[in-house]
Amino acid sequence: MNTRTILISTSLLLSIVLSGCAGTVLRAVSESDRDTTGKYSGWWNAKSVETRSTQTFGTWRSNCSDPGLDFPFEVVDGELTLTANDVSRSAFVDKDGRFRITIPTGRETSAAVSSTRNLKSDTSLVLEGDLGDTPPVGRFTVVIVQLGDGCKSTVAFTKLPGRP
Repeated sequence: MNTRTILISTSLLLSIVLSGCAGTVLRAVSESDRDTTGKYSGWWNAKSVETRSTQTFGTWRSNCSDPGLDFPFEVVDGELTLTANDVSRSAFVDKDGRFRITIPTGRETSAAVSSTRNLKSDTSLVLEGDLGDTPPVGRFTVVIVQLGDGCKSTVAFTKLPGRP
């Protein structure tokens, strides 16, 4: 293998790894790291744009459907607020526009482990993304808590001109 082949292979591998991370935030942003410039302040809309019908997480293979996301949220001085069913949840947005918000559903789901055994677990919803990307993108995951993963959808974010 010559030097050129190694460089091309390394570049290809790096681009694949980085593209897999687009819109992925590993942990919630702390209040001390939030953006206070107002750069991301305003109303935004989140809309699911792609969900693979069959997804694998760990040793699990699941049939996933588009969650049909299409909802507004507000960012004020680096604090993102989502309101659903009269319950508000908040998270912080960092200087680069990244955020992650986890919302426990209070619901349990069942998943078939085998033909004779089911797994029962609580679920959470995770919305994460990068409002600073061009275009702003992210990911929505319906997490099976016991597995630590679940069905994922790509989400597009759009800044709205005013209050929806």
